[in-house]
Amino acid sequence: MSKSCNIKAEKPRSKQTQQTLILMLQPAILSQSPLFRGILEGELSSLFGQIHFQVKTYPKNEQIVTSGEVCDRLLIIQRGSVKAEMNDYSGKTIKIEDIEA
Repeated sequence: MSKSCNIKAEKPRSKQTQQTLILMLQPAILSQSPLFRGILEGELSSLFGQIHFQVKTYPKNEQIVTSGEVCDRLLIIQRGSVKAEMNDYSGKTIKIEDIEA
């Protein structure tokens, strides 16, 4: 078995939060991220209005990314958390990192 790294959804979301995430991007949350720090909420809304993006929700423990996939997108966590795991050569799962919104 070869090494692989997988990312899974970790914290469940309430039904209300899922509906909010499906319906809209949340600039107030994104503006708190180090990636977007210093960019005003209105500027973020304008920026995301010019590009194609999708807001998705994932149930707890759903695999989001698998090792070997082509990296053709940027995933930004707005709410909840994900965990990165790796399977070693013996098949044992090793926790790499917990990432929170």
